[in-house]
Amino acid sequence: MAFVAQMGWYHGAAVGAEVRWGNLGLRASGGINLIFESHMTRYVSDGVGGSNLHLTLQANGDGYVFVDVGAVDLGLSAGYRFNSKLGNGAAAALELRGRLSAEVGLGMSLGLAYYPWGEERLVESEYPEGDTSFDYAAVQAGLSISLTYDVD
Repeated sequence: MAFVAQMGWYHGAAVGAEVRWGNLGLRASGGINLIFESHMTRYVSDGVGGSNLHLTLQANGDGYVFVDVGAVDLGLSAGYRFNSKLGNGAAAALELRGRLSAEVGLGMSLGLAYYPWGEERLVESEYPEGDTSFDYAAVQAGLSISLTYDVD
């Protein structure tokens, strides 16, 4: 078992834990995340566009598999996301991990998260007054860096 701290656009600023069985593992974390959205609101014939960042709460749950490729391990992960603005989603990432010491590891995740009802939830909470469309608000992408501390 290990404690994990994550920072970046993919996981947000989150803390949690992971359990490993060889090259397989499960990770759960939670914290805050920024989401980006670009939108167009249509009033009669005039279109007003814009972009926003939203500070949200986010929960992450991932399963992963790694293979040893030398000094680092290369892996794939897939999992569940809950975001307070976008709702339930699914995620997948390419991951790298290495060891800084016997107890401390460093990781990197580059991934995509998809929230099937994310755009509808944003309209309900942020733009109820107009006919609003989004440019891929339901898809969030990013890079995260993580530190792990092994306790077993």
